[in-house]
Amino acid sequence: MTTHGAENPQWDDARIALAEAGQVLFEYLDANPAELRKQLLLKVGKYESIPAEVRETLENLAPEERRTLKSFLQTLARNHFYLENPRGGLEGAY
Repeated sequence: MTTHGAENPQWDDARIALAEAGQVLFEYLDANPAELRKQLLLKVGKYESIPAEVRETLENLAPEERRTLKSFLQTLARNHFYLENPRGGLEGAY
């Protein structure tokens, strides 16, 4: 979430929060949007640093969409495409 490799603490917070949100999202695959939002606010440090449009999209994913997203990310990991985990390291699978 940085531009041209530039360091930006604001985006670092958002990037880390988004990784944490992904973990919560997959813990609560079948939660309704209100419950999911509650868990995201409780469990994701600096959740508000994620851009509003991204937060709204995450919160409004239907359970089937969450399962599809999880499957997609797991497929990426099996094929050696990695995302950063909350600590900035590489994450192989959710």
